[in-house]
Amino acid sequence: MVELGKSCFKEVPIDIMEDLVYLNPHYTITRYVDASLGTPSDIYDETSAKEAIEKARKVREWIEKRMDRELIRTYGMSKMMLDLHKKS
Repeated sequence: MVELGKSCFKEVPIDIMEDLVYLNPHYTITRYVDASLGTPSDIYDETSAKEAIEKARKVREWIEKRMDRELIRTYGMSKMMLDLHKKS
């Protein structure tokens, strides 16, 4: 996830990069269960799952904002047009 973040965006804020670093092994463990040392239910408790979800939410929101700005800049969309486009 760290490499993907670097390749997709020229600049990634430190807090987002830290979240990507945190999420990177969790992505691998949950995506490739046989690569981990147990099942996700053995590895995660409620607290760690909530922490990972919160960090993922923060990264997703940052990406969505970046994409919105790029659409506005690239296609000259107004914020109102962008909101209408998202609803359709």
